[in-house]
Order: sequence, then C-alpha cells, then structure tokens
Amino acid sequence: MKTGRPSTKERPSFGARLHALREQAGLSQQQLAERLGLTQRAYAYWERNPVALRPDQLQKLADTMDIAIEELLGDQ
Repeated sequence: MKTGRPSTKERPSFGARLHALREQAGLSQQQLAERLGLTQRAYAYWERNPVALRPDQLQKLADTMDIAIEELLGDQ
C-alpha cells in the first residue's frame, strides 16, 4: 500500500523489514499505528530510525500483522 511521501533517507535494516512487512499485510502506517495504540508519527519513527523496541512491543507488532517475531527480527 503505497501512500504518503517517500522517505528521504535510507531506512535501517529493521525499519526496512518493518516497512516491507507492513505493506505485505496491506496496512498503511496510520492503520497499523491505530491497531498498536500509537500515533502515525510515532510508528513512522520506528520505520525510519534505529529503535530498540521492548519485547512486548515486538510481540504486539507480530500479532497485529499475523507474523512470527522471528520474521520481524529477520531470523528466518
């Protein structure tokens, strides 16, 4: 789901993976952010910057997109 303006800088590897998985799930940043209880801006930060998410945040992300945490982390 290509929406919004493209990023002007290269995404970190986790952010790029998160972006790809979100689009694969057919969700916009806004839709995923709402499901996670975040603002779109807070979620966009996760895709565009190096972040250290808590285990509960990773689990909620995986559950929301119906994927395994290992897929989020690139451990397939």
